[in-house]
Parts: sequence; structure tokens; C-alpha cells
Amino acid sequence: MNSDIKYEVKVEREGYLILLEREPSGAVCCLCPSEYAPNSRCATGVMVLPQCPPSEYATFGSDEVGREQILALITQELPPLDWLDKSKDEALELEREDLYGLLEYVEKYPDSQVLYTEYTVTQS
Repeated sequence: MNSDIKYEVKVEREGYLILLEREPSGAVCCLCPSEYAPNSRCATGVMVLPQCPPSEYATFGSDEVGREQILALITQELPPLDWLDKSKDEALELEREDLYGLLEYVEKYPDSQVLYTEYTVTQS
């Protein structure tokens, strides 16, 4: 807890990255695109988040004890989801219908790459 965190996503093909975090409270936030990582376009290789610069944030913070889940979605085109534009300005907390729209997109475009990891934040 109260640690500085960076995420690395190994990108195997060019596309667009959507990075979601499920916090211990159950809230799901979009970290990319957001003020932490405004550029969702990704090239092959390792993508480090936050994107500093252009983001003013060098790391993410952990302020809740419990399990964090990270979902990375790499698509060939940027999905036409209204909330993606809103999330560029702030790490948007997603609603159920936002997640449902993203799931529909992945089912429609099975060439999307989905990556998942989780970790536990403990009291220091």
C-alpha cells in the first residue's frame, strides 16, 4: 500500500490499448486512455504506463488493500465507444453498460488480444 506502480504491457502487434483496473472496492476504471496514458495507440514491443511524458504522472498509486485486477485489451481499430473519449481526460470509472459495450466489441472482433493479471496490495 502507498507504493508507486508502473505497468508494462508486451504488445505483439500494433493496435490500440485499453487498460482497465478493477480496484479492491469493485470499481472498474479505465487507465488507458486517461490522463495517465493519453495515447492508446501502441507499437510492437513493451508499452510502459503511465506515459510520462506526456502525462504528468510518473507512477500509479495504490491506496486500497486487497486484490487489484488488470485487463489489457489490444484492438486493431479504436472501438467506437462513447466513454473512450471521456476517459482521455481522467481515469473514468466505468458503469456496467460501458463494460457490456466493450464485451460486445471483443465478441464481434475476435482478433482482439486480451491480457489479464492480478496482484494483492498489502499493508506495509
